[in-house]
Amino acid sequence: MTDTATTSSSGRRILFRVGWIVLLLLSALFAVNHIAGIWFIAASTDEQQLFEAFGVVNLLAIVLLVIPYRRREWWAWLTVWLTILPIALVVVFVPDAIGITYVVTAGVMSLGQLATLPSFRPTRTAN
Repeated sequence: MTDTATTSSSGRRILFRVGWIVLLLLSALFAVNHIAGIWFIAASTDEQQLFEAFGVVNLLAIVLLVIPYRRREWWAWLTVWLTILPIALVVVFVPDAIGITYVVTAGVMSLGQLATLPSFRPTRTAN
């Protein structure tokens, strides 16, 4: 293995690790926030159900990130986008500071997701 290949492989691992930690940390924080929101923030049954739905999506994201995502399964990488999308769409329904916070967080999660992409692509070998 050449020095260039070693550096490339090391860079991929670092990018994957950073992106994965960002995704896992933000998903965990959102899960705690939304689960706590069921009891402490929601003012109506509709709001409670919304917090429940977001909590479940965040818990699903954590399971995806911990098991198949770490195995670098392509379907898991694609599916994580489905957990980022609802966070980004909050700004459509709540166009105030909370909506902006959610869309910025979705942007950071998207950057983390894109940082992991090289680890999901097959490496090319020189013949």
